[in-house]
Amino acid sequence: MPQEPINGSRSPSSLPVIEYRFGRYSVRSDDMVLRFGTTALPLAPKVVKTLLFLLENAGRFVSKEQLLQAVWNSEPVEESNLSQNIYMLRRQFETTSGQTFIETLPKRGYKFSHRATRHVLGPEKAHASRRPLGAAVGLIALLLIGAWLFAARNEKAKSPLGDALTGPAEQADALGWYYWRGTSESDLRESIREFRLVVTDDPRNPAGYAGEAIASAKLADVWEGSPSAQVESVDAERLSRQAVALNDASGVAHAARGFVEYDTDGDFAAAAADLRKAITLDPDLAVAHSWYGAVLLWQGDLVNARHELERASTLDASLPNLAYLLALDHYMSRDYSAAIAYAKVVQADSLFVEPAELLLAAAHEQTHQYAAAIHDIERMQSAASDLGARGELAHIYASMGDTAKARSELKVVERLAHAGQSCPLITALAYSANDRIDEAFAWLSQMPMVDRTLFSHDPRLDVLRGDHRFARWMHG
Repeated sequence: MPQEPINGSRSPSSLPVIEYRFGRYSVRSDDMVLRFGTTALPLAPKVVKTLLFLLENAGRFVSKEQLLQAVWNSEPVEESNLSQNIYMLRRQFETTSGQTFIETLPKRGYKFSHRATRHVLGPEKAHASRRPLGAAVGLIALLLIGAWLFAARNEKAKSPLGDALTGPAEQADALGWYYWRGTSESDLRESIREFRLVVTDDPRNPAGYAGEAIASAKLADVWEGSPSAQVESVDAERLSRQAVALNDASGVAHAARGFVEYDTDGDFAAAAADLRKAITLDPDLAVAHSWYGAVLLWQGDLVNARHELERASTLDASLPNLAYLLALDHYMSRDYSAAIAYAKVVQADSLFVEPAELLLAAAHEQTHQYAAAIHDIERMQSAASDLGARGELAHIYASMGDTAKARSELKVVERLAHAGQSCPLITALAYSANDRIDEAFAWLSQMPMVDRTLFSHDPRLDVLRGDHRFARWMHG
């Protein structure tokens, strides 16, 4: 298949325009925009490049190495960037048509599995529709933040004087939010750098402080348990307070404050209050709905959590972690088919692939799809040595009635736990599946209090629910 539109080895004016159509979708190599019907979907250029290369090779698997070379050429890039691109494509497909189109060959590559038609358009059409370079740069900034993060609105955080971000500050703000979506430490450092440029350019506007607070809190999560994480957490706390102090009427500022209170401080009540205020100030702020949904989920309010998460998905289906939160909500609500659908989307996210596999296995087990559940665990790279995977297998085999295999897996769980691995919930489930209830409650007691309300809804705990110790465990 020709690859000139992807690799750009010739001058743009000599390139034919390639248009692909599949279902109600179309994408052209000149304007790099994926359309659903007549609606342009917000995707960054490298995400569209990933799609174009898959379409050029539709019907057959391409390796991760091929994709990395085609999309990034010789640029140094982490494999997680490719996983994120696939995740973004699947989220847009799931949101608009309920399909995924892209198959994964675990550890190897991907395949575009739907029939696609390829049309070569004349260079004159390319010239007519191609944007000049300056417009392309503006488009990137617009797509990265204007459509991705603040979809269906014209969000510009106001300073106390009522001035919106303009010029370099506006562009830096867009790039800050773009890098915030990344999965690596370098992405988050770049996000912080961009938000600091916003502060430098417009120090009285809360937007830069709010963005830096959120990125710092996320970086603290990456460094969890280290002295650097503590430094970033302190910075996030300070910056989020400063954002609100600059403008108490800024939805972005209150969203940042609520995120830090939820993610760093674990203060759900304060986080909920700030996030509600953010939504009141700006009803179309997708991240505020997403974070408020997460807070409600951890408080055990599954119905209202789903309402907020679905609202966030309507505003911006590509938000990080959103599909995982929806999968978790549906699983805890015992809507297993929906949980399975969302968990499959999450499998493309390099940060959440193993939690997604565990959640998928649990949902398959609850629907008695035992072979699928075992296959989910076997796909995990760390399955052979991971306590969570072996504990889940113990529970699956017990549900199947294979007591010998359930006991065999429990022995592995005991060995891994003795070696220092910790996964209290799944370890408890492995014990309860083998009728060792006292040990199950002993392991449950090691769960942090902050997690107990949500995970008390796990259907696998039904066998323990009638025990008088269950209520005491829930409430500490």
